[in-house]
Amino acid sequence: MAGMKTLVKSLFHFAIYDGGLQKQSGVLLKFYSLDSNRDLKGSAAIFGKPAPRHVLFCSWTSDGRCLASCDNGYLYIFEGHAATSSQRISTSALGFCVELPDQRLLAGSRDSVLHFLPASGSGNARARPLRDLGAALLCSAGPVPFASASAGPAVLAGSTNHHLLLIDAAEERLKQVLQVGSAGEVHALAVHPSPELQLFVTGSSDATVRFWDSRDHSPVVGRVLDYSRDQYWWPEGQVPKDGKGIYALALSSSGKLLALGHGEGTLRLLSFPELQAPAVACASKQRERISALIFVDDSLLIAGCWDQLIYIFDTSGLKCLRVLKGNCSSVTQMQISADSSYVMSNAKDGQVLFFDVRTGERVAAPAVREQSWRRWCCPAGWATTGIWSANRNFGIVDVKCCTNLRANEGHQLLASGDTSHGVQLFGFPALEGQGHHVFDGHAGFVTAMAPIPGSGELAEDKLITAGGDDHALL
Repeated sequence: MAGMKTLVKSLFHFAIYDGGLQKQSGVLLKFYSLDSNRDLKGSAAIFGKPAPRHVLFCSWTSDGRCLASCDNGYLYIFEGHAATSSQRISTSALGFCVELPDQRLLAGSRDSVLHFLPASGSGNARARPLRDLGAALLCSAGPVPFASASAGPAVLAGSTNHHLLLIDAAEERLKQVLQVGSAGEVHALAVHPSPELQLFVTGSSDATVRFWDSRDHSPVVGRVLDYSRDQYWWPEGQVPKDGKGIYALALSSSGKLLALGHGEGTLRLLSFPELQAPAVACASKQRERISALIFVDDSLLIAGCWDQLIYIFDTSGLKCLRVLKGNCSSVTQMQISADSSYVMSNAKDGQVLFFDVRTGERVAAPAVREQSWRRWCCPAGWATTGIWSANRNFGIVDVKCCTNLRANEGHQLLASGDTSHGVQLFGFPALEGQGHHVFDGHAGFVTAMAPIPGSGELAEDKLITAGGDDHALL
């Protein structure tokens, strides 16, 4: 029964359908009922021709009919276990169909179109593309819902790109966008340095960059960058899987530059807030992922890569000035010293290295032991031993991110995100044997985190975390 869905009409009638999740050879839709002897009887659905491969959504009408939305764009209406009518609503898969309070039917297709039908389900359907309903304001109208529920004159519609829409069924318009999300895993996170702006940016494996207002927990309307169809890529060969995805982000200390790192080794620089791209560079010859980005200042940018190298670029044209070598595995995190002289890196194999930013030479750990750092972002290091003593079952790849943040009365804290879906909070530095707090909430690996800056000496009392595969920001 794994992957199947159950639609309950009443205590005595229900249906089971596959929801497009099963790969069986025949379409799955079965109706069950309890007879007077309380024996359960099931009947397979009879579709007639053309028959679909998958039933994506089912719902009941007030008069007991079953509406089956299918992958061939047809709506099948069942009375009992046999379809009494069928109509092709869309050339795309039909994601859902529900009955409205006035007995009309509302269907949504995967090509971002809503369809309003007569109560009978047959006859001309009135098509309303989501862009006409105002969804284009999000710059991500996306595929239309695969699930929906009606409540009064409004309908909640969820889309495959993690949008939740409130639709006014009477006026046939988009009433409100209740939730916006990324269709891919969120791996990159950067916070604007201005406390007044309260803005942060996320990058996803679906090649989109989104901007968010941390004050009201909402997206910045009209600000979505989509690089999924971008033409600037390597001239030879195929783009690797998820190659166009955004896996690293950084904002300069002035807030005037935004850097993006792609999954296939491309580095992109944007002016902010104009979001114009003055320069694009192909950093990794091996076409490996850009995994970490740090601005030294508005003139220098450091990029860590899965090709085991660290690159230093001049931001005026993204000219590579130096390549830092020495890592034996993929670079995962980096941080820079407070005086911008040294960069520290972590790698997948647990290696911790230090480099002189000015010369590109490796530096021994004792030489930088007393250095202070702008922001502690490396899970492996002398300031994070408490993470590992508290989680002895963790390997180096299990702690995906960490950051220190300014607390009240001059104290500092260290937050870490890991593969157990938790956020852990320590004192900073996190010493071995030190107590800590664990916070749940994510349903996926915690892939990135950053504090929202406080004004002046005020505490950084907001921490943004990204849940990767759960597509959630907390």
